Amino acid sequence: MVNNATKIAVEMRLAGHSNTEIASALGKSYTSTTNIITAARKAGLLPPIKRSPLPSRTKVSDELRRIGISRGTVGAMCLLLTKEQRFWLYTEARKIGCTTLSEYLAELVRDEYEQQGAKK
Repeated sequence: MVNNATKIAVEMRLAGHSNTEIASALGKSYTSTTNIITAARKAGLLPPIKRSPLPSRTKVSDELRRIGISRGTVGAMCLLLTKEQRFWLYTEARKIGCTTLSEYLAELVRDEYEQQGAKK
């Protein structure tokens, strides 16, 4: 059974509203709203985000080298967070059924990318 917040979020997303607008309408945080949207996608209530084929590591490394940024690692990113921030990250990832931090971070990036694309 789908709860009321999910129903509203799905309707608003299908109407083209951003996660920020949906969060405001629901009275929830941006992160909670992103989690609702991601869970709705996984449940088939929203269409999946279009994904391109995975590039090779060499291609990604070449792209990053051209713009002067290092790939880094999720583990290194975790070291930059406080203990409270890390546990928040772990909890949020588990809430939406992610089995890795990489998967959760990819979901956040995809959602933000789609939201930014909707503004253009």
